[in-house]
Amino acid sequence: MVGKYTGLNDAYKSITKALTHGGIANRVDVEKKWIQAEVFEEEDPAPYLSGCHAILIPGGFGKRGAEEKIEVAGFARKNLVPYFGIFLGIQMAVIELVRDLLGIDSAGSEEFGLDEKQNSDEESPPVIFYLKKWIQDGEKVTREIGDDMGAPMRLGAYPAELMNESLVAKIYGNTKIS
Repeated sequence: MVGKYTGLNDAYKSITKALTHGGIANRVDVEKKWIQAEVFEEEDPAPYLSGCHAILIPGGFGKRGAEEKIEVAGFARKNLVPYFGIFLGIQMAVIELVRDLLGIDSAGSEEFGLDEKQNSDEESPPVIFYLKKWIQDGEKVTREIGDDMGAPMRLGAYPAELMNESLVAKIYGNTKIS
């Protein structure tokens, strides 16, 4: 597990319990290795991650450690190590793919704001966007980037209409999913 808060025993408690119980259900002992993401500012991730059977990047907020988590997601992909990204962790995998496979070096997230890797022109927009509109209690809610409304994630199920004939619609076998 590569995260920002690996030094705090309870920071990822629900994840560690889920891994333990998943191991019990599958009759395997899950050995957890805790790695502070920021160690990769100075060091190559390979010696830390080689030999791991899977890599998990848990949720978190903000830019601190993000570049290092993106590097870890790339290590997992390039070395065919199973990768599980939760909230921010999946964002890191998407950003890594866009940067490496599509060559958009400035790819980032609106959560991190604009910086030296990202600029606001149309050729290098963020690839992860804040959730800006949703329905809550039957009312349409809209937010702006500067609003103090918390994280950009959607929690729980919601109805989604997929584009007809899109790859994701073909995978789900339907254009209306939850």
